[in-house]
Amino acid sequence: MSAANRNTIAGFGLSFLIMSIVSAVVVILKEENGALMAWMKALMGHHWVTHGAFVIVLFIILGELFSRLPIGKDWTEKHLILMVLAGTIISGIILGGFFLLE
Repeated sequence: MSAANRNTIAGFGLSFLIMSIVSAVVVILKEENGALMAWMKALMGHHWVTHGAFVIVLFIILGELFSRLPIGKDWTEKHLILMVLAGTIISGIILGGFFLLE
């Protein structure tokens, strides 16, 4: 695999990790702040549509930015798997903890 491909994979893997956590935090912010949820609903018709668009756009922007860094040159497939698992587990714990404590 070329270095450019490794950087792209690493960049978007890191973007996934960050955006999983950001998405969980946005869920909590919406749940706790009615004005934010109302604003997001007014922006695109439903707060989940706005949430999804925000996450997708930021994922692509961060992925492109991180892909330009030489972070993936020594990465294996295990690094990507660990980042996806970490993002999923951390965001799951954040959301699970929030809704259990609510």
